[in-house]
Amino acid sequence: MGDVTLGDYWGVPKKLFDEKGISVVLANTESGRNALNKLKISQRIGLVPTDFKDAVNSNPRIIAGNISVPEAREHILNAISREYTFQILHEKYIRVPSRFRRFAGRIKRMFLKIVKRLFKY
Repeated sequence: MGDVTLGDYWGVPKKLFDEKGISVVLANTESGRNALNKLKISQRIGLVPTDFKDAVNSNPRIIAGNISVPEAREHILNAISREYTFQILHEKYIRVPSRFRRFAGRIKRMFLKIVKRLFKY
């Protein structure tokens, strides 16, 4: 255990929800509390107190320390150790966008290009 535990705040209460995501930060020691307070005072981070039960309710790893690991993890780590390029890893393990998404992305890029040209002059 370290001074501070960081993680994704799964099951965050609706009043704190943000589409970009919310992190959970737990101070495990006095040094951890001091470090977090210094960061808060210097306005480098924003901290919102929350109930410990809420923080760990959807995060079993915080309590148990272990969790089942997806099978693909080993394959991906082995591929990385064989120095595959990011492009190869992306094509092999990340879902390729549907034709519709690719088409919509092209339309969006063309639209933005046109708007930039119109407002450039």
